[in-house]
Amino acid sequence: MARIPVGYGHVGHTGEADRTSTGPIAIQIRRSAEVLGHAPESMTRAQRDEVETATQGPATDVYIASEYLAQLKAESSFTDVPAEETTRAQYEELAARYNGGPGWQTEDAQADGRGFGYHLHDARQALRG
Repeated sequence: MARIPVGYGHVGHTGEADRTSTGPIAIQIRRSAEVLGHAPESMTRAQRDEVETATQGPATDVYIASEYLAQLKAESSFTDVPAEETTRAQYEELAARYNGGPGWQTEDAQADGRGFGYHLHDARQALRG
């Protein structure tokens, strides 16, 4: 889920300077800034550059993604479902929310969610090392 927007696998940069396959990089920078405790609207250029660099580092990106996913899950209808009981459909919803932002119910975001669901086993294996 976290690696898709920054160029993992078959999706990634669209060729436009400030866009990824799932939308403007600015959305990812904003999300990262908020998770890291910055107010996005008042960041200096140096702070934005630092947040953008952090977002591109795999370890920091995974941390940011996990914090953001925790926020999304807390806002979901399945907030109290333990991770080991989370269904594929629930994971797909989180992926759609993560990648789609406010437009998570669009077909593109839903397709991202389904795509993550298809690779859920691989994601679990990667996290186990």
